[in-house]
Amino acid sequence: MSKAFYDRVSSTAPALLRRWESAAGMGFRTDTSGARRAVEVWSTTCIVKNFGRDSGAGGASGRWADTDRVCLVCPSNPQLRGPSKFPYFPRGGPVPPSPPAGSQADWQPLGYVNSWGGMDVGSGMLYATSVVDGLVHLHGGWRLAAEIAALDLVRDDEKCPVGHAVETVDMPPPESDGSGAVWLKPFDAIVHVTPPFYEHHPSPERWLRRCYAAAFRVAFSGDSSTVAALPLIGNGGRGFPTDKAVEIAASACAGWLDEEAGRAEGEGERTVAFGVPDTKVAEALVRVLDRECNTGADSNADLDGVRS
Repeated sequence: MSKAFYDRVSSTAPALLRRWESAAGMGFRTDTSGARRAVEVWSTTCIVKNFGRDSGAGGASGRWADTDRVCLVCPSNPQLRGPSKFPYFPRGGPVPPSPPAGSQADWQPLGYVNSWGGMDVGSGMLYATSVVDGLVHLHGGWRLAAEIAALDLVRDDEKCPVGHAVETVDMPPPESDGSGAVWLKPFDAIVHVTPPFYEHHPSPERWLRRCYAAAFRVAFSGDSSTVAALPLIGNGGRGFPTDKAVEIAASACAGWLDEEAGRAEGEGERTVAFGVPDTKVAEALVRVLDRECNTGADSNADLDGVRS
């Protein structure tokens, strides 16, 4: 891919497809604590590089300019080490316990390639730059690695077991630093969450729902106005079929919109914002959210405007 093409694609402004609010009728529904909630679906070329507060994209940055906190929900692995052990890895897992030893031909991942490191990778494999976690670690640099190293272990060697979520705070360096972490400037924090492998974990749907609950709990732990930007969790490297990933995401968000109890007085506006690069997946998510929310959506954009 040429640099000119990459720059053009990464600078394409995100487009808001649909928004649902925690209100019946006009405006937000306000409970006794005054909290307000919303769910949005956006079309974007990249949720890491082309989303968030200061991404240079007029849509997202303008809408969230006055938000106190914008965080990125990053699907991860239990060790929070990113996809660093292998040049590429199988979609849906399982990931081998250790890198290949000896000759490059000693390990051929699940039959997807003709030889280790060969060009015939096929559609069953993913590169680190193909997934959110890989891009976050790439652009987070040593600063992100240092924050992760300081986190406590929860179980065995796992800092974020399946169904858990933890936060690292993005502290972008000066432009002249050169560490690469400046690319995460659109986000004030990264919420790492570990989804289950769809075909290699007991009750994967239940554990994926736990991931959404844990991510929302960590992302919205304070009282400030907050946007939690997230991909369709589980639909990438963890191998969830799109229809199941969409159903679980929509159900989790509809339940979150309807929550009444446990809110602290003085909470700011809270928004869950999906950034989806695939138009068909984004449309499917909008349709199921319309059904799950069971309300007249406050539509700020028309799906016909993003259909290819």
